[in-house]
Amino acid sequence: MDYTQSPQVARQYRIVEVTLTKDADGKVTKVTPVENGGCIEFTDASGKRSMFKVSYDYANTNSDSGISIGEDNNGFARITNTYQPLTSIQILKIKAGTSGKNLVKLAGAEFKLEKLTADGISDSAFAAQTVITGKENEELGVAKFENLEDGTYQITETKAPERYNLLKSPIKVVINRSENFITVDRDPKNYIGSLKNNTLTIQVANQAKFQLPATGSWSRLILGFTGAIIAGTAVIMYLLLQKRRKEGKTS
Repeated sequence: MDYTQSPQVARQYRIVEVTLTKDADGKVTKVTPVENGGCIEFTDASGKRSMFKVSYDYANTNSDSGISIGEDNNGFARITNTYQPLTSIQILKIKAGTSGKNLVKLAGAEFKLEKLTADGISDSAFAAQTVITGKENEELGVAKFENLEDGTYQITETKAPERYNLLKSPIKVVINRSENFITVDRDPKNYIGSLKNNTLTIQVANQAKFQLPATGSWSRLILGFTGAIIAGTAVIMYLLLQKRRKEGKTS
């Protein structure tokens, strides 16, 4: 790592408790943080999952348990920090064509989450999850899949809100926090910057189904009036035809 590079890069450092081995003169001969090939994990506040995983790979040592210090008082070890937080996916269900102050959130939509293998099929080791968008206040139109590990996921709408159509196809989400990217469907955009508190919000719009006019509405009256005109015209034409026949003018 080059600490003299310009411009400077902001870094975070962690001090891991270690054991120091000294000789009779008090000279440090070995530093032992953890066994070679092992790791230390740092969990999040919930304790459910490690946020960081620190692995150790010692070099230039005859010991599997520490870093040997040479005559030049130098030793070497490779310490790798892996960022591996859990990610939540929040669905915001809305009516198509609405936004801003006129945004219409929809309750009662049901979604199923599956994890996919590298072959694109459902991963049997992952228990599929089902959520339903809420009905009131801040939960209105919102459903959430929580604490997901890195991987490829498929979200399918299994039940649409009343009087709305189902989504035509599932939503595919690829989460790769270790390499700092998230993709949604075929959008090339990296959604990593859209995360808030490790949560990705996906807005899903539904089209309303075509509804026939309700009984008694003005549109229903117009349709009835139009039908009456057509029926009346047919009756008049029939009577005129009968009259012409009686007068012997029809062929």
